[in-house]
Amino acid sequence: MVDALQSGLVTYVRENERALFAGNYGPEDALVFAQLSYLKFEKVYGCHYDGAPVRLAHCAGELLRRLGGEDADNRSFLEALTESERYKGCTADRFAAENERSQWAAVTIHMNDFFDSAVIAMRGTDGTTLGWTEDFKLLYKEKGTEAQKLSADYLEDSRERNLFLTGHSKGGNNVTSAFVMAGADKRDKVVRIDNFDGPGVNTKFRERYAQGYVQLGKRLSNFYPQDSVIGLLLDDNPGESFYVESSRAEGILHEHDPYNWKFDRNHRFAYTDQSELSKIIDDVLDIAVDTMSQWERVVLVSVLVKAGVPAAIAEGRWPPKRIISHAIREAGGYGKADACVDSHGHAYFREQ
Repeated sequence: MVDALQSGLVTYVRENERALFAGNYGPEDALVFAQLSYLKFEKVYGCHYDGAPVRLAHCAGELLRRLGGEDADNRSFLEALTESERYKGCTADRFAAENERSQWAAVTIHMNDFFDSAVIAMRGTDGTTLGWTEDFKLLYKEKGTEAQKLSADYLEDSRERNLFLTGHSKGGNNVTSAFVMAGADKRDKVVRIDNFDGPGVNTKFRERYAQGYVQLGKRLSNFYPQDSVIGLLLDDNPGESFYVESSRAEGILHEHDPYNWKFDRNHRFAYTDQSELSKIIDDVLDIAVDTMSQWERVVLVSVLVKAGVPAAIAEGRWPPKRIISHAIREAGGYGKADACVDSHGHAYFREQ
């Protein structure tokens, strides 16, 4: 990971002095708020805060006081927010988080337009086993994962007339899913959606919410690092797609980290083209997923979860070679079983 003191994202927060309004809101601001949603605000405001709006600088200061000493990236980011001229007049409210049935969180940020316009930012995968397990379920959940359903409920409960949605990684998937799952009246209030390297959805989900997808492409912008892997998973996202330079110093998966995304001298994204490596990965993933039946997808996810792959990723034990080998052996034992899903969305197998 690059030094956050040199991060383009942190520099953007520090040096952009124009007050934020809906009229000058851009994708760089959307990434700032997407990154903010990762910070554990529930430790300050609880999991269901619906009180008075809090000054963004004050919120950042409270989060800063609770950070560990080794978290240099987020510390520099929050320090910049406490001093930022651009976000000085912004406030935040509707802090919400769920960490038992799903790994999900969202926050609403009011620009200087205050209640006329607001940004809803949703948290991406937070590195927990629960979070990674839920990510895998995107492969087959046709009615939506718990996080996608919570995202849709959160959007439906919003009160503002003009809404901007943003999220990074799974957060990007959650905001796009919330839009297509929401009612037509609520969708009409959404001005734009920014998805930062968030994956797509499975075909069954897209078919179920086809009406929402008709409108999604007109509002959605997708931003990927040049060697994107995560954002290319499952069905391609509709709308416009842009590629941003990102540091390759620690491998292509580290390009996913917003702190590694590069900005130009004007503090805008440093745009580039999709790399040939990313195109190859995209083609391989599309072929692998498109040839799988719904039954095979349930089996695959269940095998991976049972083998401990989500836990291995969450604990940084990647690639978990021993675990994957075990998963392959386990997969061989399900050739004569029916894959089923219980009322809680957990997959299990019934022997024939």
